[in-house]
Amino acid sequence: ARMSTRLTRRKFTTEDSKPTAQTQLPAGALAQECRANHGDQRTYLRSEIGYCIRQPQRRFRSLKQFFVSVFLPQGYPATVSSDYMTYQVWDTAQAFCSYITGTLAAQAVFKGYGVGDQEATAAGATVTWIFREATSHIGRIAFAWMQGSDLDNNAKQWRLVADILNDIAICLELFSPLFPAYFTVIACLSSLLKSIVGVAGGATRSALTQHQARANNMGDVSAKDGSQETIVNLVGLLVGLLLTPLVSNHQLVTVILFAVFACLHLYCNFRAVTCLQLDRFNARRLGLAVVSYLRHGRVGTPQAVNQQEPLFVLRRPRFDVVLGPALSLCVSSSPQAVARFEAAVKCSSDYLLLQDSQGHVCALFTPDADNTVFLRAAFHAHLLRVCSENGRVSILSAISIVPLWAARTTHHSKGWCETVPPWSTRSFPSFWTAASETGGWWTTVSWGLGSGELCGDNSTHTHTH
Repeated sequence: ARMSTRLTRRKFTTEDSKPTAQTQLPAGALAQECRANHGDQRTYLRSEIGYCIRQPQRRFRSLKQFFVSVFLPQGYPATVSSDYMTYQVWDTAQAFCSYITGTLAAQAVFKGYGVGDQEATAAGATVTWIFREATSHIGRIAFAWMQGSDLDNNAKQWRLVADILNDIAICLELFSPLFPAYFTVIACLSSLLKSIVGVAGGATRSALTQHQARANNMGDVSAKDGSQETIVNLVGLLVGLLLTPLVSNHQLVTVILFAVFACLHLYCNFRAVTCLQLDRFNARRLGLAVVSYLRHGRVGTPQAVNQQEPLFVLRRPRFDVVLGPALSLCVSSSPQAVARFEAAVKCSSDYLLLQDSQGHVCALFTPDADNTVFLRAAFHAHLLRVCSENGRVSILSAISIVPLWAARTTHHSKGWCETVPPWSTRSFPSFWTAASETGGWWTTVSWGLGSGELCGDNSTHTHTH
């Protein structure tokens, strides 16, 4: 571990310990090393060979210190985000409720497989299991293909959706014995939902771990999260062991307990995702920040913006912002549209804003575009969206391709450049400054980019891929 090497008459600390005030060392001691998370202390004593280490037997001063050392990342709370503990408490509670509901449904699944039925065969159970596993594998691949790029961008939303689907899957398993003729179909449907839960839950957990780790300690945060989940599962096993004999022959009691724990599970999940203060811009958070900047001249803090971010979006906004879509979605195949596109590309620099057939704002980028360019393009796109929704700019016009140049481009063409107020192209630096002054935002874009890139030299024929 890295440590301070100021060998003076004071204690020094390792990376995961708290600074200590100047103190007198024991006689003959060269230095002392205090490890806050472990509750022990090493003393380096002078000797003929240089120094020797005197390390007392590790002991924990309290039960709380023991649990902090075993289940929390090294250096907690300095090495994790401010919302870490609140989120982990609610996440642990929901994991326990989910384990109990799964235990209640396990007995129903075993009955469906034929346990206790003299007419059931091992071959039949094996075939059902094969169908379930095949459905699960196909579901994982299909869901990752269709929604993989969105899991990082909307981690909170997908985390909540995953747990809702998990409760639905367990509910199907619980009632599957009531329909023995359709057990295989119900089991496959439940397995399909659980495969989505596995992909969405694992991917969003990685995104949240990246948010929580603040000292290049993603591995430690992830490992300790696994330890917390393991201890919850052990407690769930004990509780399930007590519940199973009590509810084995009482279907009504089983259903009531499932309903209670399922409701608690959803409530704990809702509290967990609402306490998160994600500090990277995605589409919704950037849109809320732009609105705050236009109304108040300042960018809201991550806490304020996250509280406004919707967890459920029932329909796509009328004016949406898409970064890097396929060119075919933005440009029609008419000669006039192609000619306008070629003229726009020759004048663009880092990115190009277009309007698709549904009125959404789309951005295409050059291959060397960096994160600043992504954020600038997204800001300008949201600026146009906000102005359009307030009736200040008519983007639903006959113009199907309208370029908005990057800051260093001097060419001005017909389209948005004439209808958008001139201050719009100069407002991004002040927005960037306002976002930086909040002290909480990372100036990065958590946004899935599609395939739209502007390639080639501006003076020659340019294409996208």
